[in-house]
Amino acid sequence: MSRVDAKHLWKIYQGSIEAVKDANFQVANGELVAILGPSGCGKSSTLRMIAGLEEISKGELLFDEKIVNHLSPRERNVALAFETYALYSPLTIHENLAFPLQVIGTDKIGIDKKVKQIAELFDLTDVLRKKPGNLSGGQQQRVSLARALIRNPNVTLLDEPLSHMDQRVRVVLRATIRHIHNQLNLTTLYVTHDQEEAISLADRIIVMDKGIIQQIGTVEVLWNHPVNQFVAGFLGEPAMNFVPGRMENSQEISIITKEGKFALRIKKGIENKYIGSEVTLGIRPGKITPHLTKKDRLVPSWLEVIEPLGESKILTLKLNGAEFKVITSNDIKADPGQAIWLEFDSEDIHIFDKETGNNLIP
Repeated sequence: MSRVDAKHLWKIYQGSIEAVKDANFQVANGELVAILGPSGCGKSSTLRMIAGLEEISKGELLFDEKIVNHLSPRERNVALAFETYALYSPLTIHENLAFPLQVIGTDKIGIDKKVKQIAELFDLTDVLRKKPGNLSGGQQQRVSLARALIRNPNVTLLDEPLSHMDQRVRVVLRATIRHIHNQLNLTTLYVTHDQEEAISLADRIIVMDKGIIQQIGTVEVLWNHPVNQFVAGFLGEPAMNFVPGRMENSQEISIITKEGKFALRIKKGIENKYIGSEVTLGIRPGKITPHLTKKDRLVPSWLEVIEPLGESKILTLKLNGAEFKVITSNDIKADPGQAIWLEFDSEDIHIFDKETGNNLIP
């Protein structure tokens, strides 16, 4: 395994299309880091530059403090696994796993030993004599991952490896990937657009948008201290609610609704220069308490849809003309069209600059 340092990496296509812009990050030895973002954000281009499949337009890539820009994928000793399995259909599973070792000149005894070891780790021992066409999708992806890791790579690179699988298989394979990562003490970069995968697998997450790294941190940091409105809105299901507001003083924001103006307190004050400014208030659906009767400092909304979730339910409300989501217990009983009064948790209110989207109280 190796430590990875990306220093001011750029990927520019056709001379002007900036797919990755000035990316800076580090992946420590033994760490699993996810690159998370929407389609087209630059996450796969970043991974491909690290793999050596794409030329680095500008910047430096280091493995254990050694620049590897000029090295081929084989010389970098990286393991690659993609959404497509890319298995050799005429070969058995044993032969598929053995192939990378044959390429580097491993002897037959060494190959058989390594194939046996990796097959046990991925629960493939019983299918080694079969061919890929006789395996389920989940088994084929296990083979793809096993083949990528059989060479003891410096860095493991996984690009949306589970994106086309059904939910049950994905949950099982996520656990397998994390278990193997820990057991083999790998250094892993995992690209995904699925926040659930990133949250369940990664030690830290790199959030990207439009080719730019927006924030790097643990799930706790990204969830509770998003640096901007994009990060705040991208993480969470349902997503964070946003509503226009105005700063009345450093610890009070007002919201205008058709019922009038409502003032809310915030625990963490913002700089005085923002007093009087139009801003965006953000709050997560689980940090709002719905009430059926009017009380001081509660904000009125109107119920549109109720979605039962077993032990809880999601209320879809209209607030100031916008859709608003609240996660609540099954205790509350209400009907569509009914007024719901919302209590915001003052410790969990985020204030975003209306123009830049930056969090004013990160």
